[in-house]
Amino acid sequence: MPTVAERINEYLTKRPVPICDDCLAKALGLRRRQQAAAVTLTLGTTTGFNRYDGACIDCSGPAEKVISRSRRT
Repeated sequence: MPTVAERINEYLTKRPVPICDDCLAKALGLRRRQQAAAVTLTLGTTTGFNRYDGACIDCSGPAEKVISRSRRT
């Protein structure tokens, strides 16, 4: 069974749009938002992902931390 980190990585790779930790946790059926947040905090420090203040594509809530796959040029 894939780990939470592997599931998040796969999800963000297939759907490279900004998403907040709450919506990511819901999409993956995680019990707590903190499970997603722990992974996205780490992924946000890598070159493959961007974590920034922005609007979530799913909930369109107020500006909060969202993560998305980095776009390659």
